[in-house]
Amino acid sequence: MNAKHNLLLVNKTILTTVWLKKHLKDAFHVIHVKTCEEALIKLQNTVIDFVIIDEDVNDIPPLNLASKIRHSLSSSWVPILLLTSNLKNSFRKKALNAGISDFLSDPPEEQELEKHIASSLKARSMHKKIHDVSKTLKAKEQNSLSQNMISSQFLLHDHAIKEVDRARKEKKPLTLALIGIDSYKAIEKTCNVLDLNRLLFSLSDVITQEIRKEDILIPSKDGKFIVIMPNLTIQQARIEAASLMKKMKAAQFQAKGKPITISISVVLTTQDKMPKENSEDQYERMIDHADKAMKKIEKETSKLVSLKGNSD
Repeated sequence: MNAKHNLLLVNKTILTTVWLKKHLKDAFHVIHVKTCEEALIKLQNTVIDFVIIDEDVNDIPPLNLASKIRHSLSSSWVPILLLTSNLKNSFRKKALNAGISDFLSDPPEEQELEKHIASSLKARSMHKKIHDVSKTLKAKEQNSLSQNMISSQFLLHDHAIKEVDRARKEKKPLTLALIGIDSYKAIEKTCNVLDLNRLLFSLSDVITQEIRKEDILIPSKDGKFIVIMPNLTIQQARIEAASLMKKMKAAQFQAKGKPITISISVVLTTQDKMPKENSEDQYERMIDHADKAMKKIEKETSKLVSLKGNSD
């Protein structure tokens, strides 16, 4: 049987604390503190896997606490949920920038709690893998490349799912771009692990500079990158993709200490107008549909493909 995760609950309201403990006790060892100051002390001497912060805890601003946790080397992958009744977009954007992973309504509801816990645990698993890889790289190389891996543009598959969900609910366009490095397998054979990682980080930097601030960049496997582009039709995304491909050809990269030129291919797809599955399944199917199309053109170079839909 797996050991329970340690959940740090920062909350001073007795009724809410009792309710949360009751509904979390089967999955978590709940460590309850009443102040942010106590929370910081706990983080120094206890391995914490999950955090829930009540917005009303005010000895230290809760967003400051979230920022401190997020910037802690040992806690950069920990999901942080904020218990809040504040629905303002400006506040929630500020909270996300501070390191909050998701929000719970105040007072919380059982179904909502279960949904957010499951989603955050899934994201935690992904972020911890990234964190562990970055630690390994740092141990091998003092000039660590790990910071790029945990930067905000590279995080949050769950953020991407939320954008898909928002586009569905608000009936707004959203395009997913799958970017693949041409002849990646040949490049992979000629590079050691560190050289390959340097190359991938350099590529991601170029992509980051070209995409919009609201776009979400997520590294994928085999030299691929996923970009979620909210509020862009596939026609608009095609213009952006063509610009990126041109920029990539003009850029100079290093492999084994020598300059090389990289070209990319891009597959664009959108969500169905009337999707039958939930947002997470829809997001995964968009990726799968784009990946299948990418495999069909893997022997070609500089291809830009727009898919009409993501149905199989």
